[in-house]
Amino acid sequence: MILENFYLICFFLGLALSAVSFFSGALHWHLPLKLHLPTVVSHSPALGHLGMPKVSSAASSAGDIPFFNASSLMAFLCWFGGMGYLLTHYSRIWFAAALALSALTGLGGAALVFWFLVKVLMKHERPLNAEDFEMVPAAPEKLFFCNRALAVFPARAVKPARPY
Repeated sequence: MILENFYLICFFLGLALSAVSFFSGALHWHLPLKLHLPTVVSHSPALGHLGMPKVSSAASSAGDIPFFNASSLMAFLCWFGGMGYLLTHYSRIWFAAALALSALTGLGGAALVFWFLVKVLMKHERPLNAEDFEMVPAAPEKLFFCNRALAVFPARAVKPARPY
C-alpha cells in the first residue's frame, strides 16, 4: 500500500507539473511566485543557472538541448508513477521488478517527449550569430509638414519626397 501511494503521488505530481507547464506556455499563465535560489548560488558570473558550469557558445548551439530537461523529467515522473501504480495494484509482481519496469517505462515516456521536442518543436531552430543582435541604424529620415500634409524624406535628400 505504501508503494502504491508513492507511485500515485509521482503520477499526479508529474501530471500536475505537465499541466502547469502546458498552460503557462500555451495560455501565457504567469505564476505569482519567483522560484529562484539566492543570487549567490543561482546566478554567479562564473557559474550558470543553479550553479552549473557555463558552456561557451562555440561549444553549444541553440539547438542543443539536454535529455534531462523539465519536460522530459515531468513525463518520466508521470509515466513512472502510472506504470508503477498499475504494476503494484493489479499484479503480484515483486517490488524490485515493478520498480525496474516502471523506470524503463518512465524513460520511454521521457524519450518520446524528448523526441517530439527535438524533431518537431525545434526542427527549424538554428544558433544565433552575433550579427543577429547588431543594432544597425536605419536611414535617417526627416518629417515635416508641407501644405498641411506630412512629408517624409531621407535626411540627405535635397528635396522632399511627395507629401502624404
